[in-house]
Amino acid sequence: MASEIQKQLTQLSKQSLTLLINSMGLRRKYRDVLLYKYVHEMSNYDIGIRMGYTSDSVANLLCKARKQLQHILTREKDLLPKEIQPYISLLKSED
Repeated sequence: MASEIQKQLTQLSKQSLTLLINSMGLRRKYRDVLLYKYVHEMSNYDIGIRMGYTSDSVANLLCKARKQLQHILTREKDLLPKEIQPYISLLKSED
């Protein structure tokens, strides 16, 4: 079953997602795996080949990256750049 953040990420435009993910201050591997999955629509297998991980490792990395993104969106959103605030409002918090 997909988490709420997964559903919301798949509903945003590629341009919005790129701006949002790149502006979050995520660790590089989290940022990259989210961009590959949601912007480039790559499979876990293809992401694994690109990043040097197994498909299972990619699934775990995606889970951690989404949790980190959700944490930032719900607890640190006021600290993020003002130019991405409209995009943040597109995602509902799970609080």
